[in-house]
Amino acid sequence: MLTCKELSALSDEILEGSLPFKQKASVKLHLAMCKHCRRYLNYLKLTVDMIGKNEGHSATGCNSDVSSAEGVKIDQIMRRIDKEVLKK
Repeated sequence: MLTCKELSALSDEILEGSLPFKQKASVKLHLAMCKHCRRYLNYLKLTVDMIGKNEGHSATGCNSDVSSAEGVKIDQIMRRIDKEVLKK
């Protein structure tokens, strides 16, 4: 079974859906048992979606709809998630 650290390292491939069948099965098994990694991937998906919505709206890739306070909050959440995953 995958560890949290291994799952985190595969997060790009997980989101892209480019994992081979056996790895995908290992990921699903781990996610079924680990609420922290489920939360981590959900926040990661949310972050990627938010970035995708904001790309191309300005030279910096930021949209005026997303305040700097929201960006700071997202950064805080992601740091907290990383800390929780690394604890395991």
